[in-house]
Amino acid sequence: MPTYDDLRDYFDRSEEFQRVTRQAAEVPIVSGFTIDVDPLWTFLYDAEEGSYGADFPVEPWLDHVYRSPFLWHRLSSADWPQPSFQGYRRRDLHRPVRLWSEVNGWYGRKRCASPVILTIVHRPVRTPVAETTSDDEAHRRRLIEIANASGALVRVEERPEATLAFAPGDGILTSQGRSGTYGGTLTGRNGTVYGMTCAHVAETNDAVSDSAGTALGTCRHHTNLVTLAAGTVCDPVGLPMPNPYPGNGPSVNMLDLSLIELAAPPATARTLGGVAASLTIGQDVVFEGAHNRVGCRLGSLAISYGFRRSGSSYCFRDTIELKPKPRFGLGGALGTIFSSLPAQGDSGAWVLTSDTPPVWAGVFFGEDGHRGYCIRASWAHAWATSLVGTLSV
Repeated sequence: MPTYDDLRDYFDRSEEFQRVTRQAAEVPIVSGFTIDVDPLWTFLYDAEEGSYGADFPVEPWLDHVYRSPFLWHRLSSADWPQPSFQGYRRRDLHRPVRLWSEVNGWYGRKRCASPVILTIVHRPVRTPVAETTSDDEAHRRRLIEIANASGALVRVEERPEATLAFAPGDGILTSQGRSGTYGGTLTGRNGTVYGMTCAHVAETNDAVSDSAGTALGTCRHHTNLVTLAAGTVCDPVGLPMPNPYPGNGPSVNMLDLSLIELAAPPATARTLGGVAASLTIGQDVVFEGAHNRVGCRLGSLAISYGFRRSGSSYCFRDTIELKPKPRFGLGGALGTIFSSLPAQGDSGAWVLTSDTPPVWAGVFFGEDGHRGYCIRASWAHAWATSLVGTLSV
């Protein structure tokens, strides 16, 4: 897949995607926007390269999936086959793929030169209650009209509201009664050792202990989260760019981080291969939260996405989705039915690649019950080093 920088650059250059987001941002039920790549294009790209073997029957397979009389087969296999493992894999968005435009014509799909998909995400449509009125269904129909009128690949998806992942009884506790997960260890040149978690878990000067009450250290720095004004959509075009970049404010967040100065190095430490400079969609990752050790895949780039906590809304830019890892070579819902998911209370867990040794990829901070969200490790590392100097992982 392309890198996340490739996708952000594509969106910034796409007049059509920006026109669509401006229109959709006027609809109040919108909670965010993501961009991804059509899995059919990915399959055709890999098949053309010979990833499935020189004699793989591409066209008969497409007929089997898209013309099958069994609807359940088409729905569950639409993005099959899926590799059981995928490392860093950069595919060129601009490389011609022979069957891509032809297939769209064969099966009644929208003809688009580009495989990039923009998803307009909206909160759940509210259930009608007596003596109240709701425009939610009309708003949803408006979003569908906007998507269908576009010449690009645009879809509309209803999702549960995402929240900053926070819950009691987790791996670390603060003097303010908050809890979360100890992500990993950073070491300064002078030997000072730091831990990292999320800003919605620990704030500057908070004392931090483990779940047994043993003192770990003191939070020295945290990123201030800015709330989204009531009635404002988390808009990737209309809201001002965060300043500094990457950073938080005046309306948009990119970081949810805290740096804890530890009283002593942890008793056990893992060996990491460094900080990921680049990541690709579909890459296998793992994270160890206070509640779960979960194998996931990196998903869409959430170019702007809303999160809730304690009645407040927060707009985040360019977070990365964590999706359930498919099993048995199957795509779609069938392939992930038994897969684990990130959970409330895992905030601050470090997301690691499947390299040997693993590479630090991100910091988990939010979820919606179906997927998690993480901040890039390269941004987290740069933020920490800007405050205390050179740090190694």
